[in-house]
Amino acid sequence: NSAFDLLVSVSASNAGRVVEDSVRIDVAVLESVYANISVEDDSKSPFIGVTREQTTSQNIIIRNDGNVPISGDMSIDLLDKDGLTRGDWTVSFSPQTIQNLAIGESVTIEVSVTPNQDATSKRVMVTLNMTVQGTAVGQLVIESSVQAGTGNGGLLNVLPLWISMPLIAVLAIVAVIYARKMKKSGELSDSGEDLVSPDAHANPDHLGVRREEATDIGGAVNELTSGEVTGDEIAAALAQSIIIPKEKKEVPTGIPPSAQIALGSIPLGLPPAGLPPLGQLPSKQLPTLPTLPALQQPIPAPVTSAPPVPAEGLPTGWTMEQWTHYGHQWLERNDRA
Repeated sequence: NSAFDLLVSVSASNAGRVVEDSVRIDVAVLESVYANISVEDDSKSPFIGVTREQTTSQNIIIRNDGNVPISGDMSIDLLDKDGLTRGDWTVSFSPQTIQNLAIGESVTIEVSVTPNQDATSKRVMVTLNMTVQGTAVGQLVIESSVQAGTGNGGLLNVLPLWISMPLIAVLAIVAVIYARKMKKSGELSDSGEDLVSPDAHANPDHLGVRREEATDIGGAVNELTSGEVTGDEIAAALAQSIIIPKEKKEVPTGIPPSAQIALGSIPLGLPPAGLPPLGQLPSKQLPTLPTLPALQQPIPAPVTSAPPVPAEGLPTGWTMEQWTHYGHQWLERNDRA
C-alpha cells in the first residue's frame, strides 16, 4: 500500500515576492500477477516433423514476473489455424499446477505431444495457458507438424537431415548432366559430306541447298510417277505421230531441174538402150580385141534401180521412166532421201 513517497516542490516569484511550497504523496502499487512463459531452448524445434505415433517432449519455462507470489493451473489446447480443436494429436504435461511461485522465480514444465496414425499434415498450434482464479495470466503458442512420409524405411529416413539434403542435391545435379549428355547423343550430325561424292568439289553452302536438292523428289513424283497425263502431253504425242506432207513442188515436164546437172547435158526422153549407133562412135580406132565366146553374145542393157516412190505418189508431171533415172535427185533436193 505504500511503495514509495513522491515529493513535489514549487517555487514562484512575482514583483520581488517569493513563494515556496511542497507536498509529499504516498504512492501505492496494486498487486500484479503475470507469468512469463517461454521455451527452454529457442534453437531447437522438436515439435516440427514429429513422427506419427511417436512422442516428442519439450521443456517450457514459467517465470513469475508479477509483484506477488503466484499460484495457478496449467492447461494445453491443440488448435488448427482457424482456432478449431484438433483431435488427431495427444498432449501431456507435468506439473499441471503451480503453487506459491515467488517473485522472479521460475519453474520447468515438460510438455509431450504424440500425433496419431491418421494425423493430417496440417499444422497444429500447441497452446499452453496459465490461469489464476479463472483469469489467464500467461500464454505460449508452439507451432507443430507431423512428418510428411508415413514410411519408416529407406536411405533418406535413416540418414540425418544434414546428410540427406546434400545427397539429394548431388543426385539432382547428376541427373541433369546425364540428361544433357543423352540429349546431345541423340542429335543428328549433318555435315553434308554424306551427299558429296569422293574427290568432288561443291558449293560451300551445302548444309541447306544441297540437302534439299538431294532429298526433294516432289518434281519426280508429280511428273513421272503420278499416273496422270495432261491435255498438253496428249496433244504433243498426237502431233508427233501425224506425218504432215510437205508442200508439193511442181516439176516441169521433161528433165527436172538440178543445180548440179547442166541443162542440155542429158537428152530428153528415155536414155538410149543398148550400144550407141556406129555413126556416133568416135573416129579414133580402137584395138581389135580377141574373139571370145562370151563376147559374141549380145550385151544386156544396164538395169537402173528405181528409188522408192513416195507415199503420196509421183511428183506432179513426172513419169515412171523419169522417176527411175532422176528420182534420187528429187529425193535429195526435197530432203526425202
